[in-house]
Amino acid sequence: MIAKEPRPGRVKTRLTPPFTPVEAAGLAEAALADPLHTVAAAPASRRLLVLDGAPGGWLPPGFEVLPQCAGGLDERLADAFAHCDGPALLIGMDTPQVTSSPSP
Repeated sequence: MIAKEPRPGRVKTRLTPPFTPVEAAGLAEAALADPLHTVAAAPASRRLLVLDGAPGGWLPPGFEVLPQCAGGLDERLADAFAHCDGPALLIGMDTPQVTSSPSP
């Protein structure tokens, strides 16, 4: 996964106003929690979180955390994939609809 630490003033800034920076960070943390727990429950040999910021209590166990590199999104994605061996699936922090179950 690639994500930003849900820190007030750094995430979901387009939502301020009407939300306060603390409320926006709470929304970001909630949006991040769903895909993190889904990835944690999925059968995978490695779970990597490429993070802009520091991990917190919102991060479930079982993830390797690497810092995001500087640059645009294209450079940060390329760097994230450079740390992967074999097939990889990228999930962003705003994907609460992702599940670890196969589609019917």
